[in-house]
Amino acid sequence: MSALNQDWLLPHDRCVATPHKRDPKSGTSEKIDGGLYPLQYAPEETQETRWSFIELSIECKTKDVQHDPFDEAKDVPEPVSDIRRSILGRIMTYSILVFGNQHRTHHYTLMILGNSARIIRWDRSGVVATKKFKYVQNPLMLAQFLWRFARMTPAERGHDTTAVRVLPGSAVYKIMQACKTAPKATSGKPVIGDHARQLFVESLDDNQCWRIRVDDEEKGPQYFLVGKPHFQASGLAGRGTRTYVALDVTHRTRRTFAYLKDAWRVAHLKIDQEGKILQELNSADKGGPVSNVPTLRCHGDVEDQVTASQDVWEMKFGGKGLECPLKTHRHYRLVVNEVGLPLNRFESACELVGLFVYCLEAHGEAYKRKGLIHRDISAGNILIYPKPMPTQGGQAREVRVALLADWELAKRVDDDDDGPRQPDRTGTWQFLSANALSHPSKRIMVQDDMESLFHLLLYQAIKYLPHNCFDVGRFIEEYFDGYEELNGTYIVGKEKMNAMRSGVVTTPASEPLVFYLSEPNPPEIAPAKPSTIHEHAQKSSAADSPVALVAPSKTDTNTTSSASPVPELPPVHPINDLFAELLSILHAHYRLNVPLTKTAAGTTTTQSLEPQAKVGSSDSRTMLLEKYKRDRAKAQGKSGATPAITPEERVRLEALASKLASYQELTDIFMDQFAREDWPKADKVRDKLPEQYVSRNAKKRPAEPTWQTSDAQSRHKRSRTSGKPPV
Repeated sequence: MSALNQDWLLPHDRCVATPHKRDPKSGTSEKIDGGLYPLQYAPEETQETRWSFIELSIECKTKDVQHDPFDEAKDVPEPVSDIRRSILGRIMTYSILVFGNQHRTHHYTLMILGNSARIIRWDRSGVVATKKFKYVQNPLMLAQFLWRFARMTPAERGHDTTAVRVLPGSAVYKIMQACKTAPKATSGKPVIGDHARQLFVESLDDNQCWRIRVDDEEKGPQYFLVGKPHFQASGLAGRGTRTYVALDVTHRTRRTFAYLKDAWRVAHLKIDQEGKILQELNSADKGGPVSNVPTLRCHGDVEDQVTASQDVWEMKFGGKGLECPLKTHRHYRLVVNEVGLPLNRFESACELVGLFVYCLEAHGEAYKRKGLIHRDISAGNILIYPKPMPTQGGQAREVRVALLADWELAKRVDDDDDGPRQPDRTGTWQFLSANALSHPSKRIMVQDDMESLFHLLLYQAIKYLPHNCFDVGRFIEEYFDGYEELNGTYIVGKEKMNAMRSGVVTTPASEPLVFYLSEPNPPEIAPAKPSTIHEHAQKSSAADSPVALVAPSKTDTNTTSSASPVPELPPVHPINDLFAELLSILHAHYRLNVPLTKTAAGTTTTQSLEPQAKVGSSDSRTMLLEKYKRDRAKAQGKSGATPAITPEERVRLEALASKLASYQELTDIFMDQFAREDWPKADKVRDKLPEQYVSRNAKKRPAEPTWQTSDAQSRHKRSRTSGKPPV
């Protein structure tokens, strides 16, 4: 590195080797071999990686072929060997950390491979790399790159110049620090809206203080001060969404807190800016403003900041008649008035159920009044908002309501174009309906979003309520992060699909999932008998469910087993009845409207028994297959994969399934359960998901692809709009 630190070559930067020390302020143990830093931030004494200040990432490997993350022998240079794929994943991780700790449009990496080198450019669409060159034999090429890089403007280096770092000691820095002083409360009561100030103070970090500009077409430039992100999406390619609790400093005399969203939206003619959708939701037209959605303050695209990787793909492959799988992303910012709390800050299961009622109201009004469907129900898109409300005495008080946020993927109901508006499925993998995950090009309907609400409710409950699942990490992995691969396409995992088809959610121990008022003792838990579960379900409001997610009470347990004593269990939680009723509706919907196909994970159909040309067919083989199909259909009473539905049963199933598309019916179900008097007041427990949880599914598959061709268009990255499990 020292050989590069020549004033004629790098007058304003320094190369520093940092292979052994991580960045102590980044919260990660990752460290890179070296990097180029501005003189004032170069860690020459500590030799520790500084992700907040690195300008050029430098990674060094000893072998020019075995360690090369790209394979030039192929048109699409994705590596095959595990070592090379691992190295590709490693340098991608470094770029993710740079994007995560700075405000970037793109970033460069210098990859040293023995006597060779590559220059790599990353952005939110993809990655572009030069051909490998021999820098030892031809040092001029490397010297020219470094000389030119050293003289690039900040924007050319990849900095977002509309985000300016706030330096400690500056006047703006003092404004941010002054927020640490809490306003005085009156009469011993908490200050209304002070949660926003508290969240802002929690985000302050000397390395992560910024002044951000939002260019609104009508209001002009608006300025906000932010600290660390309140939320930050994982991964590199995609929207890269970050949200902040921000201090509006546009007007010196009126400084208020707001919620700022920074994302790289998909630039597509059929996809509106989220701000325009919020304007419509907030509008008094078409029946009035929609309840329980954020209030737009300002929004706009960030200058001309657009990804470039897709353009390089077009230059390389466009003349071959292939459709580019990389999306064009445009930098965009949105600010709303309300500062919400994460959904996981609910105080009790009863409150959680009530919050979902607010979301049902918002979703229903948007659908009926404005003709919009949300299409991305997820944990990050429902916020708890402490809403100021007047009282009869004129005093303000806070009432915790829910806001259904993040409408950027919303679609108009009257849009007759059923084709996808972008080359991957829409939504968040963990909460998408099993049907949508099985059919990536499926149009998202109300029923899909309502099923997503069920999955989200289950997600919060499995993490924060007592139950009989003693390996929550594995449950999350199999039910929410699970996937199957079919012909290169990632589809729904077995556990989620099985739950929808059977009406039963099971634990990794193959027991029906049961919620309790207190924690059961793992060694004393005995498998619940299906008959008892069913009997208890019949007593609940979910009488139509074939199998329910509920457990027997103590009395039921003791009276149904005379042969051997069953260890006593804690009282069952009332949320079981809500889950049971929702599962009965989902089961009916899948029984009637989602036929078994070979694309549904974990299912077997007559279609899969058809002779395939590649296997090679014969008269005897065909005859045996046809005989088996007839015999199985006869045994099942139907020429299909499931037993026949009697007319009486069909009437019952249709009545149940229709509730999934009825906002009033679903609201009544939630409110009937919410109105019960037996909800416990203190049933929330600490997060049961291990803090360092990483899905093992990520280790069972290759690393993320960096180049894609038409043959790989079915590989969907599993982020917000994905079909690939997360790394």
